[in-house]
Amino acid sequence: MKNRFVLKNIILLAIFFIVEAINIQFNFIKKYDITNIYDYKFNLFTISSVFAGFSFTVLGILLSISSEEMIGRLKNTGIISNKAKKIMNSAILFCMSSIFSLSFIIGLDCIFINLLGHEKFIHGFMSISELGYLLVGIVCFIYAVKEIYSLIVKAYDYDIKKYDEQKEKFKSALDKPKENPKNE
Repeated sequence: MKNRFVLKNIILLAIFFIVEAINIQFNFIKKYDITNIYDYKFNLFTISSVFAGFSFTVLGILLSISSEEMIGRLKNTGIISNKAKKIMNSAILFCMSSIFSLSFIIGLDCIFINLLGHEKFIHGFMSISELGYLLVGIVCFIYAVKEIYSLIVKAYDYDIKKYDEQKEKFKSALDKPKENPKNE
């Protein structure tokens, strides 16, 4: 599973690389204003960090609801761990976006430019990568939250049905006429 995630990230980087190569030729993605580049990168870093925090919060919620009876029965089925993996994937994607933003902020782009040249391509690739990881992370996050929401609904729906059954049993027990041994 770990190798699949690494492979997916390599594929994403390859896609971002190809998108930037095409963008240099056709300029279909509007670039940022170079005068506000550091503000732009800090804003992207902040957005990615906040979404990563949301991902960890959702993971905490998933772990806290595992004490519910219905969810507790799912512990050994792999359902909970699959949902947790999806949340962690989104958190990692947000962290990757943050890393690209932070690498520009601290000047790692200059090191790559000095080593490889191609300033326009490196800046474009880093920008496409940080935005791409952010967007893919948002999609994964929304999907993971939707799945957890459906799991919560199913768990509480189960608990409500169980409660209704117990309530009906109690009502029927109250409604039964009691046999009175004194009348005999």
